[in-house]
Amino acid sequence: MKFGHAFQEALAAESYPQHWVEKAIPYRQLKKLLGKVREELIKKGYDPDTLHQLLADHNAEYRLETDVSHLLRPKLIVRPNLSLKNTAEVGSLSETHLWAEGTDATSLSQPAQDHGGYETDKWVKIPLNSDSRFFGLLQTDVTQLDALQDEERQSMNDKIKILGTEIAGVAKPRKGILNLSKSDLYRWREIFELYLAAQVFFSTYEVTGGLRKSEKAQKQLVWFQDEVNKRQLPQKFKIESSATAYAQFLALNATLLQNLQFQELNQTAVTKIIKSE
Repeated sequence: MKFGHAFQEALAAESYPQHWVEKAIPYRQLKKLLGKVREELIKKGYDPDTLHQLLADHNAEYRLETDVSHLLRPKLIVRPNLSLKNTAEVGSLSETHLWAEGTDATSLSQPAQDHGGYETDKWVKIPLNSDSRFFGLLQTDVTQLDALQDEERQSMNDKIKILGTEIAGVAKPRKGILNLSKSDLYRWREIFELYLAAQVFFSTYEVTGGLRKSEKAQKQLVWFQDEVNKRQLPQKFKIESSATAYAQFLALNATLLQNLQFQELNQTAVTKIIKSE
């Protein structure tokens, strides 16, 4: 199955929130733009084999720069009219003969010079309109994804604070003789000990330290829930709102896991697109 199809299936299968899906990388659209980049280069006489040869001979250079608006601007500069007497010396060309920075012209003539057997004519800047559109779209989508993650991070922080207050309320000892034993402090303490042992999203072990991948995080979250259920901790709650708080705690972790899966899916899409570019 091609990744583009698998990508769309994954977006639909995981029941992501609609506002997440709307911000996902437009993989198919970007792939189409890449196809137009290839067509554009071929029309200008730069088929893949020609470009590979120019790059191998150090007679072509691809640059990805930013303009004053911080937009990515791709540049392909080539030296098509180089006659060589000794191709082994191509790699020794001085960078002083490269296309001048900031020059708007499509080519920059260089006086013919003798450098041990070869002559240089000029470097030519190849307009890459489709490539500019490709990187413009990619940059916009990555920026939107970053903004979405910032929003989700703030939302999760707010939910964690609220949940923390609720758990603190049901876990603290109650005053008075009748309420003395009506506290879920020990149940919650045991739950959090298991959660820390699970290291769901972050490992502190020396070998596997750092952020977990979503697949491993899911396994650790399942292990945590299984251990809690084995000890029947939810059934031992003495305060009704503890059960509600625990359900919210699980829902919060499920959202975190889903967010991690969504990030990884889009990162994979970007990686595959960039590699094919």
